[in-house]
Amino acid sequence: MINLVSKLCALLLLISPMVVYPQAASRPFPYHAKYSADCIKPNNISQAKMDAAVGKLYDQWKARYVKPAKPLGQSYVLADDKGVNKVISEGQGYGMVITVLMAGYDKNAQDVYNKLFRYYYAHRCNSRGTTLMKWVQYNNGKEDNSSAADGDLDIAYSLLLANKQWGSKGEINYLEKAHALLDDIKMYEVNKLSGAMLSSNAVEEDSKQAGYREYFSTRSSDFMPTHLRAFAAAKADDSWMRVITSTYNILNAMQAKNTKTGLIPDFMVDIDKGPKPAPKDFQGDEHLNCGAYDYNACRIPWRVGLDYVLHGDLRSQLIVKRMNNWIRRQTKDNPRTIADGYYLNGARLHTKPDALHLSFVAPFGVAAMAGKENQAWLNSIWAYLNLVTVKDYDIDKSFGYYDNSIKLICMIIMSGNYWSPEN
Repeated sequence: MINLVSKLCALLLLISPMVVYPQAASRPFPYHAKYSADCIKPNNISQAKMDAAVGKLYDQWKARYVKPAKPLGQSYVLADDKGVNKVISEGQGYGMVITVLMAGYDKNAQDVYNKLFRYYYAHRCNSRGTTLMKWVQYNNGKEDNSSAADGDLDIAYSLLLANKQWGSKGEINYLEKAHALLDDIKMYEVNKLSGAMLSSNAVEEDSKQAGYREYFSTRSSDFMPTHLRAFAAAKADDSWMRVITSTYNILNAMQAKNTKTGLIPDFMVDIDKGPKPAPKDFQGDEHLNCGAYDYNACRIPWRVGLDYVLHGDLRSQLIVKRMNNWIRRQTKDNPRTIADGYYLNGARLHTKPDALHLSFVAPFGVAAMAGKENQAWLNSIWAYLNLVTVKDYDIDKSFGYYDNSIKLICMIIMSGNYWSPEN
């Protein structure tokens, strides 16, 4: 009888779901990180009020965009509930980074993060990097089998953050998953000849042959030097530093050709010969501004500026200073007049004077942090961003996730609450 009871108990343990208790956050929000010595933050508002503003924005963002998925135990960041693109890997990456950074404020952050992770893991590519995420899941249930490097980079970075925040001894081994993803990014999303980022695993090395030169193109939304530093540290692999060098070389070469504004285009081609803006239709009829400062390149002041904020890289400071000096002159220090896109000569790309362009405004807040001469400008950007709620922006319910996610990440940075996993 005792033997039968023992066997029944063992069986129950096998079939019962494991109860996993969340680990305490090692860097709970608000986590006032140490930034570079000459870095500035808004000084017309207290630290406590900045922290509270970020927390309030996070609550709005999470309620609006983080949605449950089937099967149970998965969640996704909603990209668009009007059109065809339900989930985009870029948005999933934003959500995973945000959730780790807000742990502590959000007592359930690890559970939220794990659900976002499970969705990513359930939607990986079938080939050419099986840890890379399929870049889009459509509302009709179909999905594309190719990746988007920007989403993969953020997902990998979030896993390193999660390992630092909660450790990897729980349900998910974050560090192990990060290492596997980094191996695939390096293999399929980095140009083996130049060290530049490729936009997708769909860009194959043999595309450099027969006059088809997509392999020697790159996309500015994939320029994330702070991520690459974390990858180099996590893998003890200096080849990631080569990607950083390639990134800065491309940025400097582009700005040398465009000294008036310092603006960077969405896509660049001929990076092996000397980078130049891509033809406007480089990505086909759906994207006709490939050679302009548009919805990919608008992230440069944030992504590159962050390398000065966290690491004090003077290359970063110089690049964003050129862009920042121009936008201040262009707008007469009024962030409300920043447009949603520019030609590289500074002319407006679109004509939507009454729209809110948060994904273009917020990154310049991070860029402003790289110089004390920008204090009043930085204060104005923070004040403007803080006036706009998620609901205010997301009236038409179409791709508001993009602007509001970028705004939230940039306000986390501006408030002093962003940190890197290797520090």
